[in-house]
Amino acid sequence: MMKKNRPTAEDEKLARLLKRSSQQAQDNEWFTARVMNRLPPKQHKPCRWVGNVLYLVAILVCAGCWCWVIMRSDFEVITVRDIVNFIILIVISLALLFSTVWHIMNADSPGAL
Repeated sequence: MMKKNRPTAEDEKLARLLKRSSQQAQDNEWFTARVMNRLPPKQHKPCRWVGNVLYLVAILVCAGCWCWVIMRSDFEVITVRDIVNFIILIVISLALLFSTVWHIMNADSPGAL
């Protein structure tokens, strides 16, 4: 088991000496603006609209599936097939929802479509 070293008088003396002799960073309010101005412009990928269109199509297909399942279901008699269809549709809908939210949140990141 390692023991923690406690600072000695020599350590404190050395720390004071380094702090006294070190150069402090200059306050320059324009530094950030100059750095940001020198960065290359953001490169927008031309295929970003493809991802957006695919998400829209997937959402429309999912909504259509929900309408189809609800319209053709007879709620007086619920079968195992109806339960399985609802579970599959719920899982697909949640996956699509999380994927869409992730796509929107990471739209500006370099690796995003």
